[in-house]
Amino acid sequence: MMIKEKPRIAYLFQETVLFLGMVFLLILNSSTNDFINADLQKGLALGITLAVVVWIAVGQCASQPVGKALLLWVAIYLVVVFFSLDPRRSASQMVLMSISVLLFSLSADLAARGWPRELFIKTLLMVGSVVILFGLLEAGLWYARWLQSAPGQWIPDVVYRPGNANVIAMFLNLMVMLAGARLLVTRGWLGRAALLVLIVPALWLLFLTSSRGGWLGTAAGLSVLAGLALVTGQLDWRKGWLFLRARPALLGVLLVAMLVGAGIVGVFLYQRTLHPSHGPISMARTDYWPPAWEAFLRSPLVGNGQFTYSNAFIRHNSAPPWPLFIHSHGTPFNLLAEMGLAGAVGLALLVGSILIGLWKHLRVAEGADRGVLMGVLAAVAASAVHSLFDCFHTETIGLWSLCIVMGAALGRPGSKPRLGRLQNAWALLVVVGLWAELWMAAPLHNGVRLANSGRWDDAAEVFNQAVERDPASVIAYQQRALGSSVLAERNQPGALQQAVADLEQVVQREPGWALNHANLGALYLAQNRPQEAVRSLEKSLQRAPRCGLCALNLGIAREASGDPAGSAQAYQQALQLGQPVQAYFWRSSAPRRLAQSAWVEQHPLLAANASDLAAAMKENPSSAGPYLQLAALDLKANRLAAAQDLLDRAALAYLDLPETQLERDWLVVELLARQGNLAQAVAQGSGVIASYRMMGLYGPGSLGQLYYAPLMFRRPAMALELTPQLARIELPDAWGQRLAMLIDWAERGGNKALAEQMRAELNLLIPDFGQN
Repeated sequence: MMIKEKPRIAYLFQETVLFLGMVFLLILNSSTNDFINADLQKGLALGITLAVVVWIAVGQCASQPVGKALLLWVAIYLVVVFFSLDPRRSASQMVLMSISVLLFSLSADLAARGWPRELFIKTLLMVGSVVILFGLLEAGLWYARWLQSAPGQWIPDVVYRPGNANVIAMFLNLMVMLAGARLLVTRGWLGRAALLVLIVPALWLLFLTSSRGGWLGTAAGLSVLAGLALVTGQLDWRKGWLFLRARPALLGVLLVAMLVGAGIVGVFLYQRTLHPSHGPISMARTDYWPPAWEAFLRSPLVGNGQFTYSNAFIRHNSAPPWPLFIHSHGTPFNLLAEMGLAGAVGLALLVGSILIGLWKHLRVAEGADRGVLMGVLAAVAASAVHSLFDCFHTETIGLWSLCIVMGAALGRPGSKPRLGRLQNAWALLVVVGLWAELWMAAPLHNGVRLANSGRWDDAAEVFNQAVERDPASVIAYQQRALGSSVLAERNQPGALQQAVADLEQVVQREPGWALNHANLGALYLAQNRPQEAVRSLEKSLQRAPRCGLCALNLGIAREASGDPAGSAQAYQQALQLGQPVQAYFWRSSAPRRLAQSAWVEQHPLLAANASDLAAAMKENPSSAGPYLQLAALDLKANRLAAAQDLLDRAALAYLDLPETQLERDWLVVELLARQGNLAQAVAQGSGVIASYRMMGLYGPGSLGQLYYAPLMFRRPAMALELTPQLARIELPDAWGQRLAMLIDWAERGGNKALAEQMRAELNLLIPDFGQN
């Protein structure tokens, strides 16, 4: 009896280890936010260290699959790091890539030791079911809100799209291919039913992602899976064809049904592509591929360095108002830009070796192993096609999953392991790299935490440690500069000089990010160096030609330098780029008054037309803007029920900017006030006004919406991104009127003290309020 139980106990142990390991890796440590979270990174380092120590202790079981191709890839990767325009950043990316190689190698070794290959698939599907469950829950909650806002309208006209949709689509494709292959080799009805319960929701979520590249990947993967099933005999098409050929009427009905079904599916897929975040298919990648190609042409042999595509993107696009993108939405272009021809050749050889190995094993595989190999080949096909339009090396939930199952599928007992010592050294280097990253970033994490809690003096000391510990880090200098700028605003001796010196270092090391130049220009102006301020702010506008904030501050610097014509030009540009037209700022000096008057004369304000807004809402029902404008008109006309419906729908639509969300929040406040809930309106309205004044790089309400440090460098950053010296229009007249409404509601509600406090705030922000 005990002899029969031992294999079962071993299987349960292996299943538990794999399940917990995959949950740990794929759910807790596979996104950009996870890579910045110090606690999660410590957990990742501990987990990888434990796995490596155990692996080295028990020894390698068999030769590394595709060992030569893998060794060549790692060697090329290392060479490119040395030639990178930012070796520090590329070295960090190499640590991440090394984890992918380690997962591949470790999975292959476990399979060579006899761990069932189907168990890797089974546990991954179990973990994937958790991801799918959360995806369904999120979509279900959205749909419940829709039904509440539009009772009786079962099919929404607003397009729902989950966050991080392209990355999720890649992972869902992986689940569908692995589960579909397992379905083909599973005989029990219960097992088939369980797989269908996973496949159908995964396909539904794939549909909801509206990821056009993901859909092409699905088509490619399913086509490969069907072809493999026919080649291996898992599907016998002859019997089905003979059956249908003998019944031509049934065959005709099936063909018509297939054509009609394809048309219906096509219509639904097309409707999903109308989400406001999508551009036309022909233009979808024109903002991403040309920068990558230009970067490749600058260094065609070894590229510009891993994880440096963002430099090319901001050289080619105006960020802001564009957010920062860290990959080219197309692996071939991204690979050429970052690793050149050397990287392309290395990856092609590696992928080719993996495919050859998988195919060789499939030809002799049977039973469950055949299902594993079919599923992995289909998953590789789906990922390869999808990767033509997206990249998966920065959000690794899909990439790490694919590495694990490819390693498990290729792992076979063999001769004495070759390169065993090299494999051990490589694994130890991965561990050292992980802990070194943590050690170097630790003071930065602490400094950011102190700064965000308002302990600026303490943060300054810790930022000094961050610079000393990681002197090659651009972000360490940038964060110290921002902290020093706050202390300079408080008149701390030497702080302004420190902020200027640090930002000069930053723009020298990384000259592309416009805000660094804008912040430096504002600090120069605080030092009474207007000419240097003008030059720095001109650089910021050259790098981000559509940055209204940069143009506004350039106008201020030119005005201070005695250049009225230049300041008028910059102010006109700021208004053109969306800076508020009616604000005290424009009345605070003669050059500003002239610039604003000229702008208003040339660009008369047109009132919103209800019929035009209704047409815009019908044409693009997934965009929140028309809903909000119509809701504002309904509030003025006291059509409260209609305004409520529009605001409910706007909450489900696409809110492109924080300011758009704030506009909806304020209209909800107005609705509360008109319904007689003055106390609640004052409470919520105060919060909305406060949020509006939390100015970040992307306008009102965007404080803490960071891209530069967390995305471009995978480093933490304080919420503050604009130095206090950088001017911004904190409260335009329209929002001043809203603050005045709050004051009125507070007085009518009997809260005189709060009303006086808000009135003092209004007079401080708009000194001439009520006089214009």
